[in-house]
Amino acid sequence: MSGSDPISVTHLICLSLWLVFSVPAACFAKEPPVLTIMGGGRTIDGPNPSYAIEIYEDGLVHYHGDINVNVIGEREAKITPQQVQQLIATYKKIDKLFKKWEALDKNGALQVHDIYISVRLQYQGEMSERYALGLYIRNLVIPLNRMVPIKDWICFPENDPANKGQGCILDFEALPEDIPD
Repeated sequence: MSGSDPISVTHLICLSLWLVFSVPAACFAKEPPVLTIMGGGRTIDGPNPSYAIEIYEDGLVHYHGDINVNVIGEREAKITPQQVQQLIATYKKIDKLFKKWEALDKNGALQVHDIYISVRLQYQGEMSERYALGLYIRNLVIPLNRMVPIKDWICFPENDPANKGQGCILDFEALPEDIPD
């Protein structure tokens, strides 16, 4: 055995440890997220906050912030599988309501007008994506914020100059909307 072999093994071990502990757990996920909340796009006021929140069936919540958010980069948290099921049930209820409205919409009035937030469900062979949930987005983000601190990740603090007195793009203070059956 030459003198350089132990160093090579040491380097290999260090590289392996770095990969295991530095790469976000979402990179190792075998299944796609069951719910994804994405913000982004551009309005006449400029770019909206750009972020993605991926929620996995096992309860992993993976956040990635790009621009105009308080936290740029990655964050992870864990919720229970039961909480994941509650969020899926809420999304399905909203999706059912929008499908009813679309069936009644003969003039195309429900076309997507505001696409800065979308929610995608990919669960048990079902795939659905909704844009412009309007006030109904609260029914997902407010309960999720009670579970993990997404408001701290997305929203600048009120006294932060980046806030520019605008508040947060998502209203975490309001009550969730009633979703009619």
